[in-house]
Amino acid sequence: MLESIRVAKRVGFDPVKVNAVAMRGFTEADIVPLGRLARELDVEVRFIEFMPLDAENRWERERVLFAQEIYDRLTREIMPLVPLDGHDPKTPAQEFQFQDGRGRIGLIASVSQPFCESCNRFRLTADGKLRNCLFAHDETDIKAILRGGGTDEDVADAVRKTIAAKWEGHQINTARFIQPERPMYLIGG
Repeated sequence: MLESIRVAKRVGFDPVKVNAVAMRGFTEADIVPLGRLARELDVEVRFIEFMPLDAENRWERERVLFAQEIYDRLTREIMPLVPLDGHDPKTPAQEFQFQDGRGRIGLIASVSQPFCESCNRFRLTADGKLRNCLFAHDETDIKAILRGGGTDEDVADAVRKTIAAKWEGHQINTARFIQPERPMYLIGG
């Protein structure tokens, strides 16, 4: 993996982002080494709070390693993190750089600080289904429209309707939350 990152940088990919899911009791020891990796390779390491998208449906809130804890640990054990200028509220990551300007950190706080109200994302899965939220229970079968002879306007209409049906929020922090059946590895991302 490290050589792939170096090659990506050498051929001009910038920024290079490395995603890491943060789980209490499992990845705490990796936080600081990944922060150092961000500095060493001059890449952005993005820590993603563990979300209820696991195949075994074993997600528990107690296993979420919160973004604030990661921020605090990196600041304490490496050096202070400074927010990057020009943050786009529609992006999922809060982006920082270390105080000396070397190495970037992204924190995706989907559980502790949901950003649903500003989210403008949707996904097209590898099997042709459109999802208006990672946690959606309904999908629109775009592949079926295309293979059934649908026109560009049919596809555009399906996309518009799917996006218009986007939820107000994923509800992870409420008793109303229902974990979706499709795990992340089948959604893509």
